[in-house]
Amino acid sequence: MLNSTLSLDGVLAYLLREAVKIVGAQNGVILVKEGEELKVKTAIPENTEFPYSRTIVTQVFEEQETLCMLDASNESSIDPLSSIKSGNLRSVICAPLLWRGEVQGVIYLDHRVSENLFQEEQKRLIEALSQQWAVALENAALHEEREFLHEIALQKASDELAETQAQLFTAHELTAVVTNSVRRPLNDLTESLKTFKEQAPQLPFDPILDSLAGLQRLVELFRDFVQPDSDQWQVFSLDQILGQALALGLTGDAELVTDLQEARVKGDSASIGRVFLNLLNNSEDAVQHSSRAKKISVKTYTESGRAVLEIEDSGCGMSHDVKARMFEPFFSTKGVGSRSGLGLAVADQALKMHGADVTVESEQGQGTKLTIVFPPL
Repeated sequence: MLNSTLSLDGVLAYLLREAVKIVGAQNGVILVKEGEELKVKTAIPENTEFPYSRTIVTQVFEEQETLCMLDASNESSIDPLSSIKSGNLRSVICAPLLWRGEVQGVIYLDHRVSENLFQEEQKRLIEALSQQWAVALENAALHEEREFLHEIALQKASDELAETQAQLFTAHELTAVVTNSVRRPLNDLTESLKTFKEQAPQLPFDPILDSLAGLQRLVELFRDFVQPDSDQWQVFSLDQILGQALALGLTGDAELVTDLQEARVKGDSASIGRVFLNLLNNSEDAVQHSSRAKKISVKTYTESGRAVLEIEDSGCGMSHDVKARMFEPFFSTKGVGSRSGLGLAVADQALKMHGADVTVESEQGQGTKLTIVFPPL
């Protein structure tokens, strides 16, 4: 019974009740060391403060040995003014309680009417039981320590989450300000340059317009990365969304092979569409640097109630180090000035928001295959 109780207070209360019954005591109390003092943890009768002997309790705690007194009030060695004499104590037995490798408290039992109640037999019985109590107390103490550490960990996680949410809110607000502040001047500048180009077509405006277009894409990617879409989710057909995106065609000369079977997903269809275009652009870049036939395969289907998207290319593949970092923000193998390094990071964040599992199979010179499995509806 003791070992089935995980609460330290529960173990202490149970063993006091049983000890009182076993030895036939009238009163009982368990004291546990808290700081520099011994404090009452549980008592019988409950909710009462009977005058236990602090002298006996202190002696047993310090000497760590069980004390049994047949008629305490008649002990010649006891100070006549002590609580033992004034309380007319008769039979007393007191034993140390051990857990965590040291004495942590004492159990005190007495009877104020019958002397010679506690004999050597009761003393040996209490000492034998104290070994079993030690195991139960150790288990309960360890459990409470684990619970305490678990509560601390939960509180720390809760505090960190609250702090992160506050930081994200600030980041979202800042992102809105930055993107709106940058987007409008970029659009105005682009439109102005287009007007100048019409008026002076002989001047080299195209490289500048291309750079501005790249900056606009970077602003939109940054917005999606810091403040992804959410909330307004609906069930949509993944195959239809991807079909619409593929209708625009590839920008390069790679062969496109499609097998779009019905696959339904719950989420933000626009966000998933942008994910797909980012992944498709990455595959297009990869096949341009491959000596093999340029081929990109796109496949959707449903398996075990879960929508699946596969994108496979015959590109140059990736090394183990590159594959490990492919979803890191601002990481790119394309060189400075070519890409922002945010496309795959945005895709990864959006897929995580949708609860999708992503598997990447790739080897240098052997192409790359991405398998994305969405949660069931």
